[in-house]
Amino acid sequence: MFTKILNMFIDGLVDAVNLAVSILPNSPFRDAIQSIQSRIGSEMLGYLNYFVPISEMVSILAVWVTSIMIYYLVSIIMRWAKVIS
Repeated sequence: MFTKILNMFIDGLVDAVNLAVSILPNSPFRDAIQSIQSRIGSEMLGYLNYFVPISEMVSILAVWVTSIMIYYLVSIIMRWAKVIS
């Protein structure tokens, strides 16, 4: 029973996130990235990514920015609730 309720909650959360993502516009950088790939070549980008792990750097940066945003959001809410000064 509890697992069904939990699964329904998770499914609803996934649907809400999918709806939010579908509303967002396409990436404005897609054309720039594709032109860079066509000029340099995907094989050369693979070699470059071996020495400079761009995808991992972007992932770490995204997690870091998200955690900082959550920290400031919680801080604002706690100040609004006068839990901290």
